[in-house]
Amino acid sequence: SQDPALLARWLALQAMLLNAQGQAMECLELCNQALELIPDGDDHVRNMIYLELAKAHEQFDDYDNAVETYQRIIRAGQTAGNSVAELLGISALALLALKHGQLHFAYEIITAGIERIEHAGALPPISTAVYGELGVIHYQWHQLEKAHHYFQRAIQVSTLSGYSDAELFYGVILSRLYQIEGDLERAAEEIHKAVNLMKVQAPAAVREEIIAQEIRISLAQDRLDAAESSLKSLGSSFKERFTLTPHAPTQNICALRILLYRAQIRDETVNLKQGIELADQLVDSMMEKDYIMVVIETLLLRAQLHATLGNDQESTADYLTALQLGEPESYISIFVEEGPPIAESLGKLSKDNLLESVSKEYVRNILAAFTSIERPSEGPAAPASQAEPGEQLIESLTERELEVLRLIARGLKYKEIGERLYISLNTVRYHVKSIYGKLNVNNRTRAIEKAHQLGIL
Repeated sequence: SQDPALLARWLALQAMLLNAQGQAMECLELCNQALELIPDGDDHVRNMIYLELAKAHEQFDDYDNAVETYQRIIRAGQTAGNSVAELLGISALALLALKHGQLHFAYEIITAGIERIEHAGALPPISTAVYGELGVIHYQWHQLEKAHHYFQRAIQVSTLSGYSDAELFYGVILSRLYQIEGDLERAAEEIHKAVNLMKVQAPAAVREEIIAQEIRISLAQDRLDAAESSLKSLGSSFKERFTLTPHAPTQNICALRILLYRAQIRDETVNLKQGIELADQLVDSMMEKDYIMVVIETLLLRAQLHATLGNDQESTADYLTALQLGEPESYISIFVEEGPPIAESLGKLSKDNLLESVSKEYVRNILAAFTSIERPSEGPAAPASQAEPGEQLIESLTERELEVLRLIARGLKYKEIGERLYISLNTVRYHVKSIYGKLNVNNRTRAIEKAHQLGIL
């Protein structure tokens, strides 16, 4: 005796609650029941049901059915002339494609839809998400001017509509964009704004992204304690031996990043094997889900962990796999974010003809994006008898850095170097980080080898 339309609405609301609680199977059942009851013409409720249906398919990692359901929302919005529904479907589908590393598919979806909406002359609030996703795509292609343009567009719409979730997320991406351009001060400002907004309200996924970028910035500023404090808020810790959060890729990547920093800057390698085991598990689980961006980032971190332990063969294999995954979609910035050691490693792979199925042109495009390695050397060229062809310092070492490097080569620990030179432990770490950056290396063994090759030891 109940009104089918009202019952369908009630079922749709219940499905939404179940989805939020992670009960995807129950959500699917209610959505299918609601679709049988919904009368023709009630497009708003039908799209709401389709949206929950697609989210449930995503929870099951059923990519094909999720894509098909989002496409139904897009088509229904186009047919009804409902730009909000169309953009909602476009945004959700593009986000799904990005999660699976499909930059070109996401780009095609967005550009076709946004052109129609802009011609119509109205930009509903959901437009901010679509512009932001377009900015993410251009950022990953290292088209930074276009990325800036679309992020600014997203923020303009966000400001007008009060769409705060998007503003938070795009603050994270803007911070990464400024960091990759070498403007650490602006990068820190952007993430600081996002952190302050997050204290008011932020969805769990956005909160994780904010904290992950906060950790990147803290490490770039040599504030290890701050980075570890942020990591603790995500559920991982380095108090004794680091603890991990199962099935939490963002937390675990942050833990790997801090482990790498500790090894490269503090020469602490005690937990590296445990870190590599974690990275192994993370790569396997994310490959199974086809989450390409997470896999590439983890591979690049694992490659550096292996290199720090002297596992050159394993490190090379990780770099090659990352390149093979990145080339079809033209990923660039994800490599550049990891800094000069990546440039050195990729350049060596190319020079030694070890790229296998990866094209040299793709690697050249990545290397060209490392603006720091394109600067001319400020010091004298290394003697030809000792340096590899084409190798030179990014920037000449200062007298103090040379003193620190000589003591490193003699096997002294950081504390002993500080005592010998009458400087603090933090100052030693600062000099070591600068030396590694100028030599394009990531550990003391490589620093000593490179210094001998360049004739400065």
